[in-house]
Amino acid sequence: MKNKNLYHIPRKYKKAEVPDLQDDRNEMYEEMDGSIDNIIGLTLQGIYDYKSDDYVIGLHRTASEKDDILKNGIVMRDTELTMHVQPFKNFPFFLREIKYCESYKLSNGCFIVKIPKKDVYAKDADETTEPIYYKDENGLIRLRPEFIAAYASVQDKEIKEVELNNYNHNIYKPDTQFFYEEEIENKMKIGY
Repeated sequence: MKNKNLYHIPRKYKKAEVPDLQDDRNEMYEEMDGSIDNIIGLTLQGIYDYKSDDYVIGLHRTASEKDDILKNGIVMRDTELTMHVQPFKNFPFFLREIKYCESYKLSNGCFIVKIPKKDVYAKDADETTEPIYYKDENGLIRLRPEFIAAYASVQDKEIKEVELNNYNHNIYKPDTQFFYEEEIENKMKIGY
């Protein structure tokens, strides 16, 4: 009998992204099933699930100041989003990477990033496409904070809490510069 206090991964998620990974993923599904608190699991599933076909969802692991990132966004020290955010197409793998985030740069949690595909991929762009980066008052280029959905804190390989990003993201001044993914490489190369 399943423990109702623990999260059990729904069957629909127990399929690998590609068939060749199914054997590896089955082992991971077994490991993750029933390994986290039910409320935390349902919260993470809700974040991951919501309009999942329209979004790129990923994790940013760091020991940096949590409140600064939730309020102001992730500082971009490289030219590509994937240098800072690991995208996921497999929910149990996403859960597992949160659970083991402490093994990366002494991280004590993960920022869950959720960006509309139309804002990341040129092929999905339309008239509503938004730039995903901005330049802050210190001259740092950051991923905009409205794309950070939540922060999951982890201690001793246990997901302790999921904090939704409820900051007011009205932080931009009239002269704030915004950048699209394809623009950021050139801006960073010239020290813009």
